[in-house]
Amino acid sequence: MRPLLEALSAPRADWAAVAEGFAERSSSRGVALMVSDGEKLTVQVAFPANPHAAALLTVPLGQGVIGKVARNGHAIRLAVDRPTSAVHKELLGIADGGSVARLCVPAHGIDGNVVGVVSLWRDSSHAYTPEEQSDIQPCADLWGVRV
Repeated sequence: MRPLLEALSAPRADWAAVAEGFAERSSSRGVALMVSDGEKLTVQVAFPANPHAAALLTVPLGQGVIGKVARNGHAIRLAVDRPTSAVHKELLGIADGGSVARLCVPAHGIDGNVVGVVSLWRDSSHAYTPEEQSDIQPCADLWGVRV
């Protein structure tokens, strides 16, 4: 387990270490690093790893929380979120009727455009704060520049 900034600045990116670093830094249960191709977002890597759900999860630009963050370029914090997609629930590790607190932060590339979204989640009894959002944003942008 490496600290996030060390993982982000490594000469050879280890995206799994970066995802784990985001989780550790934000006290999150999980993280998905979502990359955009301009039309949809897909999972680059998730922590904890869930290759099945990661391979299947596709979010159209502008749809859902992740898609809205990618389109609008503004972070979204949700104290309680109950995704409806079975694949998304699998990735988040929640059962039907379950919920999580979420923080989705845009990742800006070198040109300032949104190139991805860092999606973090944890128990809904511990909502993300504006200070946590402010702490994660520059790290998300550093990841965006590296993607």
